[in-house]
Amino acid sequence: MPTKSPSYDPSSAPSKSLSPSKIPSLTPTESPSFVPSDGPSSLPSYSPTRLPSNALTYSPSNCADIQNSDPSSEDGEYTITRKTDGVSRDINIYCHNMDSNPKEFLTLTELNYSQFKAGGLYPGTTVVTTFTKIRLDIATLKADINDHTFSTSVGKINNDGIKDYMPFGLAYSCIKKYEAHGKAEINLSGTPFKVISEFEVGGSKGVGSAVYNSASNLWNISGGGWCAWCIPKSGWNPRKFKPEEERFSLWLDFM
Repeated sequence: MPTKSPSYDPSSAPSKSLSPSKIPSLTPTESPSFVPSDGPSSLPSYSPTRLPSNALTYSPSNCADIQNSDPSSEDGEYTITRKTDGVSRDINIYCHNMDSNPKEFLTLTELNYSQFKAGGLYPGTTVVTTFTKIRLDIATLKADINDHTFSTSVGKINNDGIKDYMPFGLAYSCIKKYEAHGKAEINLSGTPFKVISEFEVGGSKGVGSAVYNSASNLWNISGGGWCAWCIPKSGWNPRKFKPEEERFSLWLDFM
């Protein structure tokens, strides 16, 4: 699917500062899509959906089921069945590591990115991480915001160690007290899911917002301070994140 690429300058700040450490009401609104600088020129589309060889009699519930049924199965898009309260629902899921330890990922068809805006306390080059898939726990419908298997990043900032990538859905800056210069987008349009997580502001002298556009299934997120961020609620301090740390904290639900 072609990338939507409206004009956006991530250096721009909101016209109003929000109350410290307080998220405003998250109500549907019409808001423009943001495109980060140094963002992707294109996004991948879905690969043809694969089915195991005995698909007519078999309903896998995860990628491990597919691997157990057909050990020759390769990485790719598959249809699995999720059952909740006696109701079955088919989902297209990307299966990764099918030759060893299978993991489920949700393919994203629109622009999704996180940003740490450089400047203020921490100069450098703005870090923008763009995601094309997110890891998903099928049983809980929670996404791991710290999985970067299918992401690309540009920029580097030394903030309690080198930061050269960002977790999913994080807007971060250290430019000025009570000003949100970091931006992020979560856009699940083209998938059967929506985000139902709350968002929180963390850090020092921080403000932020997470505004949902129900028409486009898009969250516009902003955050910043001295240093501060806005992120899906988990009580996690992103200043101390580690690449190998799992963080299943983004709640999804069916549309």
